[in-house]
Formats: sequence, C-alpha cells, structure tokens
Amino acid sequence: MAKLLRRSLLLAVLVLTLLLVAGATTVLADGYHIVSAGETLYAIGRRYGVNPYTIASVNNLANPDLIWVGQRLYIPSSSGWQAPRPPAPRPPPPPAQYPHYPYYPPQPAYSRYEYFNYWYCQAYGCPNYYWWWYRQ
Repeated sequence: MAKLLRRSLLLAVLVLTLLLVAGATTVLADGYHIVSAGETLYAIGRRYGVNPYTIASVNNLANPDLIWVGQRLYIPSSSGWQAPRPPAPRPPPPPAQYPHYPYYPPQPAYSRYEYFNYWYCQAYGCPNYYWWWYRQ
C-alpha cells in the first residue's frame, strides 16, 4: 500500500513538473522571443529592457496591439529604455481640523439664582433644588 502511494505521489509530482515546464515562456537565443498566451509587447519589452515600439518597428508590426501566440519576435539589443515607474504614493491627508468651541462646565443654577431656585422648589415641590443647571 505504501509503495503504491509513493509511486502515485512521484507520478503526480512528475506530471506537475512537466506542466510547469510546458507553460513556461520560451526564450530563444540570439534575441528572439516566442509569444505565449497573455503576453503583450509592453510586457515583453519590459522583460528585456527594450521599448515596445522599437520591438514593433523591428518586426514590421502594423498594429503593435495585435500579436499572436507562438509568434516569433526579434528583440534588439537594449536601448537603455526603462519602463515608467509607478507614481509615488500620496502623502496622507492632514488630520481633520474641527472648530474649537469653548467648553463651559455645567454650573448649578443655585450659584446665580440661589434664592429663586429655593423659592421655586419650595413652591412646586422639587426633590432637590440643585438639579437646576445653568448652561445645559
């Protein structure tokens, strides 16, 4: 049982390795490249450090956006072209500025109108005349 499991695992690893090798991009010597699925001239030029329009003009491509899988492209020597860098990240925005309002702590009303509150609570039966707050 263990021998069969080991052989099937080895076979699976071998098959996966062959699939990975078959799917790899083929690069020929002497500056040629075979186009594989999903590649663009921009990606190929970026890979070799060559301007994609240079690749298109050397290979007489009328439409640089139209290349075929399996097409053989000549890659000229690097002309020192660099792919454009992505833009620098923006700095974080400054913290929000909220308007400043003065803070007035609540003051019991008896500090200003002590006699009135006492009289009012006596007349109307307030449980505690300290419950009146001046600035609420």
